[in-house]
Amino acid sequence: MSKQKQSNSQIYNFEPIGCQIKRKQQCQAFAFNTTNTLLFVGFQNSLEIYSFSDGTLKYLRQFKKHKEKISSLNYLKRSQNIISSSFDNSIIVWSKNLLSSSKYIQKLSQHNEEILCLVIEPIQENWIVSGSHDETIKFWIQKKSQWIVQKSIEGNYSPIWSLSMLESGVKLISLSSNYIMVFKYCNSKWILDQKIEHQTFGLRVCFINNETFIFQPEYQNFFYIYTLNKKGEYITKTKNPSDEEAEPDDNLFPALYNNNKSIVLLKNMNDVSIFKVQRNQNKKVMDFKINQIIKFQVTSVYGTLSDDGEYLITWDDHSKLIQVRKWIKKK
Repeated sequence: MSKQKQSNSQIYNFEPIGCQIKRKQQCQAFAFNTTNTLLFVGFQNSLEIYSFSDGTLKYLRQFKKHKEKISSLNYLKRSQNIISSSFDNSIIVWSKNLLSSSKYIQKLSQHNEEILCLVIEPIQENWIVSGSHDETIKFWIQKKSQWIVQKSIEGNYSPIWSLSMLESGVKLISLSSNYIMVFKYCNSKWILDQKIEHQTFGLRVCFINNETFIFQPEYQNFFYIYTLNKKGEYITKTKNPSDEEAEPDDNLFPALYNNNKSIVLLKNMNDVSIFKVQRNQNKKVMDFKINQIIKFQVTSVYGTLSDDGEYLITWDDHSKLIQVRKWIKKK
């Protein structure tokens, strides 16, 4: 069931396509491959693989190498490998040949507590950045086919709840309980460029473009829009309404921006809101307008988008279903 607030020009919604898989235990992480033919699911501490074709999901294999639940999944386009992070403090690099072999390539165990978020440099895919409950951000670089820690940022004094990397791969933002930090990639290194103190606890940040990112505070029915000023610093410009309710949440359904569809997904309590993003020519800023609100019966909702923005995958603790919705022109 969805609640929609949209103009006449916004005629696309995510609609269920009848593709469902029953999973009674929590599924909290998802990733599609680039052709949308495989779906990878973090099912508690297991990695599951499904084929996806003609609107149908088919179970293929399951792997149990993590000891605690999987917190994130990322698919690497170049190598076709899978990266999983977990509450067991580890990161596993899985081979593209998972369907024929259960062996993983490498296990990274340098974090001391749960890994809460992880992103991949999107162009060369030669950096992994992970944020943890141990209050560190770790930058991993690949050398001689092995991932090693190139840099560890400490002194955050709180867990790292969210990470977002610019589509060009040259900027990164991190969110802790008190600070948003902006990093720049310069001379083969990541350097801290700006540290923004915020007064409101939140769980999600997301880059829209080089000039704009958003921060979603908890217990609020709006999100902050940060824009780049003439000094090259991000400052808060506006607040944007999100939905009617604001309740406790968790961070495992990250804020997502899809450039192909110019949409942002924000999960708040038991709602998943889809915003249409467009540039305001008069103000030279980005406008965010609610395109659709998908309502669930519970707060435990997790999901992701396919890279092309065609499919939204979710699991919720009420229906206990992995559900697929497709970006469809409204009739």
